[in-house]
Amino acid sequence: MFNQFKHLLSRLRRCERGAPAVEFALVAPLLILMLMGTLDFGLAVRAKSETEAAARAALQKGFGNMWDTVAMTTAAKAALSYDPTVQDTLALSTMPSCYCNGVLTDSGDTCTKESTCGGGGRPEYYLTINVTRTYDMLLDYFIVSDTLNLTASATARTQP
Repeated sequence: MFNQFKHLLSRLRRCERGAPAVEFALVAPLLILMLMGTLDFGLAVRAKSETEAAARAALQKGFGNMWDTVAMTTAAKAALSYDPTVQDTLALSTMPSCYCNGVLTDSGDTCTKESTCGGGGRPEYYLTINVTRTYDMLLDYFIVSDTLNLTASATARTQP
């Protein structure tokens, strides 16, 4: 009986028919984790690009009236209209700035349509849009936070 068992063990040791299946079972979880990480990183890059597009859309809306933050926020949310949950995480801030001869004279609430430069000249108006939104990662990584805060900024010279 012992000899038959010993002979069976030696035959199994020489048999390599199941080796690829065992190797795949060992490597497959690592490959799937790498694939999911690559997918998650790609989606985060896409979300960052969409955030930049939302900032540009809000800036474009601000060309008509740089003090109408409601219209700019609506335009930024419309740029992300495919996902209402993303729209809820979107935050937009505006910063109008007035420059006279290349020097910042007023910014924020002090920069108005009535601002003037010394000598009665008209200032140059610049509008900066900052858009912030959150992106939830697909997987929980122990190195990176589960939620990323994505920000984008767009600045352009406008007319009041």
